[in-house]
Amino acid sequence: MHTASSRPDSPPFTAIWNQQVAHLFMQAPSAIAVVEGPEQVFVFANPRYQAIFGRTQEQLLGRSIRQVWPELEGQGIYEIFETVYRTGQPYEAQDYQAQFWCGPSLVTGYYQFVAQPLMDQQGQLSYIMIQVIDVTQLVKTRQDQHEQEEHLHYTVELNPQVPWTADAQGNIDGFSQRWLTLTGLTAAQALGEGWMQVPHPDDRPSMVKAWLHSIQTGEPYDVEHRIRLAEGTYKWMRSRAFARKDSAGRVLKWYGSTEDIAAQKSAQLALEQSHQRITALIEEAPVATSLYTGPELVIEIANEMMITYWGKDHSVIGKPLAQALPELQGQPFLDLLDTIFRSGTVHQQRAARADLVVGGKLTTFYFDYTYKPLRNDQGQVYAILNMAIDVTEQVKTHGQLLASEERYRSLSRVLEQQVAERTNELVAALDELASTNQELTGKNADYAAINEALTASGEKVEYANRDLAKANQDLARSNQNLEQFAYVASHDLQEPLRKIQQFGDLLKSRLVHSSREELVYLDRMQLAASRMSQLIKDLLAFSRLATSPVSPLAVDLNRVLTDVLDTLSVLLEESGAQLEVDHLPVVAGDALQFEQLFQNLLTNAIKFSGRDQTGQPVKPRIRIGASQLLSTDLPGWVKPVRPAVAYHLIEVTDNGIGFEEHYRDRIFQVFQRLHGKGAYAGTGIGLAICEKVVSNHGGAITARSQPGQGATFSVYLPK
Repeated sequence: MHTASSRPDSPPFTAIWNQQVAHLFMQAPSAIAVVEGPEQVFVFANPRYQAIFGRTQEQLLGRSIRQVWPELEGQGIYEIFETVYRTGQPYEAQDYQAQFWCGPSLVTGYYQFVAQPLMDQQGQLSYIMIQVIDVTQLVKTRQDQHEQEEHLHYTVELNPQVPWTADAQGNIDGFSQRWLTLTGLTAAQALGEGWMQVPHPDDRPSMVKAWLHSIQTGEPYDVEHRIRLAEGTYKWMRSRAFARKDSAGRVLKWYGSTEDIAAQKSAQLALEQSHQRITALIEEAPVATSLYTGPELVIEIANEMMITYWGKDHSVIGKPLAQALPELQGQPFLDLLDTIFRSGTVHQQRAARADLVVGGKLTTFYFDYTYKPLRNDQGQVYAILNMAIDVTEQVKTHGQLLASEERYRSLSRVLEQQVAERTNELVAALDELASTNQELTGKNADYAAINEALTASGEKVEYANRDLAKANQDLARSNQNLEQFAYVASHDLQEPLRKIQQFGDLLKSRLVHSSREELVYLDRMQLAASRMSQLIKDLLAFSRLATSPVSPLAVDLNRVLTDVLDTLSVLLEESGAQLEVDHLPVVAGDALQFEQLFQNLLTNAIKFSGRDQTGQPVKPRIRIGASQLLSTDLPGWVKPVRPAVAYHLIEVTDNGIGFEEHYRDRIFQVFQRLHGKGAYAGTGIGLAICEKVVSNHGGAITARSQPGQGATFSVYLPK
């Protein structure tokens, strides 16, 4: 290590610099050091220099720059001082970067420094004075500022919105390069009012008017318009601007942006065209049609026929359905539409009753209608299409026909009774005539009068018998047709099925050693024949119910249920069903038909009992309850065939698989099944038979359920 000058005869540094100068350098605010000889050995370093470079005086004095900072190799520092010492020319550096160890850290700093050569008394170069200013923080600040400016520049240029600025008077004074590229304008053309060259001629007046209004009031500027692009075509844009104001509210500067909205405009145009097509289709539809949008069921479109049905005018458009037709509250339609909007299922109903205020009066109508949910591109329901046909007259005509048939049956019974009474009167008269024949023998005149009276009475009876004969002839013809159908169903159709089953049994006994596949085919054939046979029996039972008159006899439903439970005893025992039965009333009607009602309801409850999580059958729990209620307490959707002051309510509740409530009307239709025949056996007629039995007795049947929570079937019978 060198601890002295390379020239032994050179005087020491302190001999050249007097104490006063050395003291001033020690107190100087800038960093000062002195190195000696071609090896640049430190002979002086003031405190500021030591602080900047993290070295003490002991670590510096007597050591060369290479020894103090060997890590400066390759950074050009050594070469600078060697050149200064060799040439005697000073060197000045600005923002010079150097990396060196300062304690445990490798520091990167930036410095301004001067390397000034110093001559001794003989004029020989012996020393180099180094003056250093640490500008690291200043350089880093400038670098950060430059990075921020570049970041802002790229952010502006890459932003889909084109930024611009204007002075307080509205003259454009700043814009991005993208605006020039987009419009083809030069920078000079775009300044001031030059931007007015690019808007579409049709849009320019409204843009100028809105811009002048914002300049005068300081309010935000927001306009959709078209601009001419560099290639000469036009594109939809949206320009917005906000004012920066002083504390007094005066505008200092406008900051704005223009963004491309061509895609939104195209989508909006396509949506408007689609809406126009839908509107035209609905308005020109041959049936009453309307469209409800959103969960609030806002009436978006309704044609004239639908508005006429509602008894309203076009002011209902744009209102929620519940607000436009408040009379629907308490009727099933609003809840049903809400369910459809959430579930997305189509709903259809025939002859549905609706009470609407038409001409200021609440009037009952009947409609065949369809609710069809409409879905968007994401598969979500956004609207419901409603189509309806007014069938009020048909329903009334059907009701009148039913009433006429009932009057016909009543008339037939009255005629039969009158004939019987007349016959009894005639027999009594003849008996009386025989007993008094001897007395009348001598009274020819009296006898002639009596005979004439009898003749007149006989004519009346003959007229009554003639009317009765015609009524009985019509009834006999109807019954004959039914008997022919019953004969065909029970014999001509059943006989081939019995032969199929018999021959199937014979084949199975002969092919006992055949392949399993052949036996499976035989089993399927016999199973199909068995299902067909059961279907024919159910159809026969249903057709008989449709034409069988109900005798108004007192029927104890407790005794009927006892007979049904005896019939189903094997099925109840096999399923492990648990029954809870209230005391049932005595009603007027047909005991055999009530047996069919209970048998089908109980069979249904057992069949649809479901399975638990392990796949094992769930034991059915069935409750049969009975109560009474007034007609005013009937649910709105329950419409008994025969009006009455009060009704018996019989409810059959189970713990089975249940069903969606919007199927409650469909399940009572013939051949309607909610499950495949592979999942649950049956012909789809059982509940239709139940509905027919209840209708024959002037009542109504309905159901309520939720999937997995069982079902309750409610039967309403007039008292």
